[in-house]
Amino acid sequence: MYCPACGNQVNDEFCFCPHCGGRLPQVLDGAASTSAQESMTQYYVGGQVEEEHFPSAAAAPSSKEGMPPRADGRTPESRVSSGAKLGMKWYKFVVWVQLFLCAAVYILVAMSLFSGVYPSYYYDIYDGLQTLNVFTELLCVTLAVLSIWVRRELSRHARRAPQHYLALSGAGFALPLFHLLIQTAVMSSTVDSGGLFQVVFVIAIGAAFVHANKTYFDKRSHLFVN
Repeated sequence: MYCPACGNQVNDEFCFCPHCGGRLPQVLDGAASTSAQESMTQYYVGGQVEEEHFPSAAAAPSSKEGMPPRADGRTPESRVSSGAKLGMKWYKFVVWVQLFLCAAVYILVAMSLFSGVYPSYYYDIYDGLQTLNVFTELLCVTLAVLSIWVRRELSRHARRAPQHYLALSGAGFALPLFHLLIQTAVMSSTVDSGGLFQVVFVIAIGAAFVHANKTYFDKRSHLFVN
């Protein structure tokens, strides 16, 4: 079908347009009588669904100009157009590039750990080192699968897709820290200045990345409603 608000083609299964956030008309059976039912127009604004009821389909406004203003003084048309002006370049990069690359990197890390990144005598000296690597391999494979799953959610504009993406990003930054700290404990060593700098750097970059993405997707929350 085509969105009546912005004219873009959208999936028939969607309830809201992924381009402008406008409510999509529901496909009813031919036997359904619109004159015997109330016609309802829903507008998704600021994370909440607001409803307007009309006594019949004939009484519903037939054009954008005929839509009544809301309590905030803005018409539904102005709210939809303001949301449509937001750029989506980062979103497209995440869906079509970043999450695919993340999945590939997780698989490569898992393969490197499986092939052995330490000499064999290391595993004889440190009993828990091999167990740590196997557990990290499983975590990497899990994150790779989740990357593809979250990518699918984002592409379909699922309601909780941004939250899942933020959680996945946080887990991706936490994984190397987890491996470093457990490895240090297993080898009974201390974190040197270089390792400590690495920990602080990863924490700072991870926190900044998650915060920036939260701000980005919060501004576009009206698009993730399917």
